[in-house]
Amino acid sequence: MLKYYKEHKAQVALVALLIIALVAGIGMYYFVAPNEPKAKPPIEQASIPTTEYKNTEYNFTVNYPAQWMLSGEDQFALEHKSGCIVAMNKLDTKALQEKYSGGLDISAETFYENDSRDVYIDNSHFTLTSYQERPQDSKSEIAIMGAYIEHFPTATSSNVLSVKGKDGNSLNPECITDFLSLIKSGINLSGEPYTIVYTSQGTITLRTSSYVLGSNPNWENTRGVLVFTDTKKKETVLSYVDLYSYDPQSQLVGDEFYFINTTGMLSSFNLLTKELRTLSLAGVTSVEYFTSPRLNDFFVYKDTVFYLAGDNCNEYRAQCNLDLYAYSLTTEQVKLLTSGVAARKILGFDTASQKIYMEYRDGDAGCMWQSIYSFSLELAQLQRDVDYGYCEGDSENTDALKKVADITTTLQDQLRYLKNILVKDGEILPGSYVNTGTYGAIRYNDEL
Repeated sequence: MLKYYKEHKAQVALVALLIIALVAGIGMYYFVAPNEPKAKPPIEQASIPTTEYKNTEYNFTVNYPAQWMLSGEDQFALEHKSGCIVAMNKLDTKALQEKYSGGLDISAETFYENDSRDVYIDNSHFTLTSYQERPQDSKSEIAIMGAYIEHFPTATSSNVLSVKGKDGNSLNPECITDFLSLIKSGINLSGEPYTIVYTSQGTITLRTSSYVLGSNPNWENTRGVLVFTDTKKKETVLSYVDLYSYDPQSQLVGDEFYFINTTGMLSSFNLLTKELRTLSLAGVTSVEYFTSPRLNDFFVYKDTVFYLAGDNCNEYRAQCNLDLYAYSLTTEQVKLLTSGVAARKILGFDTASQKIYMEYRDGDAGCMWQSIYSFSLELAQLQRDVDYGYCEGDSENTDALKKVADITTTLQDQLRYLKNILVKDGEILPGSYVNTGTYGAIRYNDEL
């Protein structure tokens, strides 16, 4: 061994140095970044092979997977492996009403388990209607015979896009699922979303219960769509928005539409320039649906975003233990104001007292309970202002109710919600107001 060392002294020294450097490097890594997670390799999404059909007359394309087969030469038609047929054709809806005793399913609820019949493909709005045979007795299931989208692919077209069973058979669940998937991710109408210009007159509405479709496969998780309706009641898509839930937390501030996106982050969409940005907020990370930490609620007051971050507590009877932050839209600086907040919603900011008011509210079986908290910017102090609870048949706590009413009155200009946004000569203005809790309502602060 000694002889080997003398003959290979340089090589042994070099190996020793490399080992020392490697051990030191590993030690330094775990000392400097002990909690840094190891990077995960990107997950490759397997693409489904499709065949493209292009209609030059109406300028639309359909990319259909293997379970569909092109049928017919003169007119667009696809036949499903289960036997149903999708086609662009003429349809006598009056004859359908006369033929099927159940008439037309106005809500289309039994067709795709949704309470809306609005369909959005690319920049266009359509109406989906299904028709069915209702059973003679209550034990039998409804037989869905078909469905159709009128005025396809343009508003001036007399054609429909229909799906029906072959040889008069009803639609099976597999066909219905694949048909919805086809119009959701396979149809491209080559249209551009609407852009507001100085002559634009109409309203912008946030649709959250609509069945949102699009040629981009990434839209399958989209929760809502901003729809522009002109003075002639024509609807066109302004933008698709990836909302976190069907009961979205959103706010209009000037020309900016703020909302919590599907990854739990705060995004803003400029209604005029269409610029979309996501804010980098302390305590909030991009996460999968219903995981934490996340953004529980936010409120924009002038150039400041107040927000509550932490484990998700927006579920039924969930208890909150959140952090309250303030983020400057001008300097992009963030400050942790306080921790251990038991509220789940920000009510507003009172400039006179320099207090941020927050609320926890829930209810069950004819009862409701509510607690209001405030944080003083001047004193850097969090306090519980009032507790109020009520069940049907109980006598009301008038003192607590008066305190709640006083706080609500103080913040009345900040507790307003819009049914829609008004567009007048290209300018963004507040539209008509609705009550708090209305689905799709957009928060708006008159003091801005």
